[in-house]
Amino acid sequence: MESARRKTSQEKVSAKVKSAAEDRVKVFCRIKPVPNDESCLKVRSHTEVSLLPPETRASHHQQNGREIRHSFSYVFDEQASHKEVFDRVALPLVENLIRGKNGVIFAYGVTGSGKTFTMAGRPQDGGVVPRCLDVIFNSISSNLATKYVFLPDRINGFGIQSDSGAVMNGQHELHSGRSLRMQKNDTHFGQRIPDDTKIEGIINANSTYAVFVTYVEIYNNAVFDLLEDVSKDAIRLNKLQVKNIREDAYHNMYVHSVTEVEVKSTEEAFEVFSKGQKRKRMAMTILNPESSRSHSVFTIRLVQAPLYSQGESSLTYMKATHISQLSLVDLAGSERTKRTNNCGQRLREAGSINNSLMTLRTCLKVLRDNQLHKYRRLVPYRYSKMTLLFKRFFEGEGRVQMIVCVNPNVDEYAETVHVMKFSEMTQEVQTDFILPEVRKKHNLVSKEALREVEENWNGESDYSTNTNNDHAQMSPDLVMKRCIIFKEWQKMFHDFYNKFRDVEEEKSLAEHECFSWPTAVDQGVNKMIALRNRMVSYESKLKNMNKQIKEEEADTLSIKQELQY
Repeated sequence: MESARRKTSQEKVSAKVKSAAEDRVKVFCRIKPVPNDESCLKVRSHTEVSLLPPETRASHHQQNGREIRHSFSYVFDEQASHKEVFDRVALPLVENLIRGKNGVIFAYGVTGSGKTFTMAGRPQDGGVVPRCLDVIFNSISSNLATKYVFLPDRINGFGIQSDSGAVMNGQHELHSGRSLRMQKNDTHFGQRIPDDTKIEGIINANSTYAVFVTYVEIYNNAVFDLLEDVSKDAIRLNKLQVKNIREDAYHNMYVHSVTEVEVKSTEEAFEVFSKGQKRKRMAMTILNPESSRSHSVFTIRLVQAPLYSQGESSLTYMKATHISQLSLVDLAGSERTKRTNNCGQRLREAGSINNSLMTLRTCLKVLRDNQLHKYRRLVPYRYSKMTLLFKRFFEGEGRVQMIVCVNPNVDEYAETVHVMKFSEMTQEVQTDFILPEVRKKHNLVSKEALREVEENWNGESDYSTNTNNDHAQMSPDLVMKRCIIFKEWQKMFHDFYNKFRDVEEEKSLAEHECFSWPTAVDQGVNKMIALRNRMVSYESKLKNMNKQIKEEEADTLSIKQELQY
């Protein structure tokens, strides 16, 4: 009996340790290829690397020139392919996405270490983003909902309309010329080799799915929509509207009024991604000819709704709809001014990038210290838009993983040391999944609504997306009355939705004006101060000139008097 109790106790401890290990932030290392004689990094195993200080710095090193070993969840050496990285890092999160769970992947490293290459890849060999899209559509293609059935409300939720309304929306988009059209001359599509991986066994045949994507960048601590429908001049002059980060009813952070594009295939999704890539702020620096000047966030949202027994969407049961998301974040690389020799705008950009990355480090450090010492210091998420946007992920609303890209060149040794220290600290952070009360209530409502659908549905519905329902048991007059009532309700819904959208747009414009007023006032005050200084300067000059005139008049008078004598 005693041994049985001891065994049970040991199993509980083992399960607790295993759970803690699973809750930790997983950090993966990917090494950029460089010639062997220029490398300061050596791969010891699939989970360990050693950092070798250059001879010129060995005497100043804190460990007397000895190598320093660092551990990771997994190490990808110089020969690792995009496929290997995706399968180990992103594929589990894609599976979680389909299961209804959230996730985020950060690409972190110094400038020129291969972050964008890891996330986007090449046309013929896709990185994390295109492979995520491939696997999602490979897995759910047979269960995709009719396009435009789900409508983004721009406040982190979705509305639903009937199939007939969806068809009308599609025709309107087609006639307005706003629908996606793949560019035939785009080599990204012509040369791209898709990933054929398919997740099986977890797709719910009694559910329908819709995929939405957004793409934003955080530039100088301001959020911009890379998919916003604006003129070419606005894009060329970088005059996109600043977006605000808000909190929804479930305390999730989101970008208000962001453009969400529904995509029905990998090709459509990848075209949207390419559109955003072309709008990203890039510039040439000494260390990187194509340096990202902002953090970019590409988010995939999966909407899942239950089906009736005859394959019709449960549109009147919006509470039973589930939304999950996967965010893929390409962080801008940290830069040191003495190495890049940046000045002017590039210097301001580098300062903003470094400040946001420092805020990320600070937030992770505070989280780790809170978990180790059991006290609750305030985590400074609001110091940066990037950390504020992913606040809920670090608090347990989804799985967090990081790909640390390392340039092992000996010239990058000092930067690599800082990257390794940050990686070690990040791995100590646990993202314990603690479901808030409001989310528990929402999940309970969703389960009750789903159970109600399954219990009450008998193959007929007054509000079905299928216009060919069998109404044999109803009188023609009753069918006609119900159709009229439904059409009137549908019209009222669309009118209300359009008014709601107009009000939200007006509110967004008003907020933008409110944010611009302080700047305008400051500019006006600066102009007044400048004018006042100029006036004071002119008054001083005028006073000096009057003094000189009086002195000259006195001299003239003196000369005249002398001439008279």
